[in-house]
Amino acid sequence: MKYLYVGMGGMIGSSLRYGLSFMPYSTVHSFPFATFFTNILGSLLLGVLVANSKRFRIKAEYQLFFGTGIIGSFTTLSAVSAETARLLVEGNYLIGFIYVLSSIISGFLGAALGLKIRFKQKEES
Repeated sequence: MKYLYVGMGGMIGSSLRYGLSFMPYSTVHSFPFATFFTNILGSLLLGVLVANSKRFRIKAEYQLFFGTGIIGSFTTLSAVSAETARLLVEGNYLIGFIYVLSSIISGFLGAALGLKIRFKQKEES
């Protein structure tokens, strides 16, 4: 059953990721902004999910659906790797270096910020 949760979430996340590749300005001056912002947003959302899952007693199945499924397939290291390789093969060494370095740092900062976001539970009246 766990695979079903991951698979259903994966279908949603990968579809969202694919849709974002058609956004205007997805690539500017060879810099792949769509993947860059997708990975930062995914890192932030995963941080928020991890930071709040125990507090709100989010079931393991939902964590698999959202975390591994949706967010895991929404973000992608393979796209960053392929796009960096493309930039290097095309001779865009500086943009390739900036892209991979900023992706790593921004992803880390997004996740760290997400871990800091803690939602308050509603108080029962």
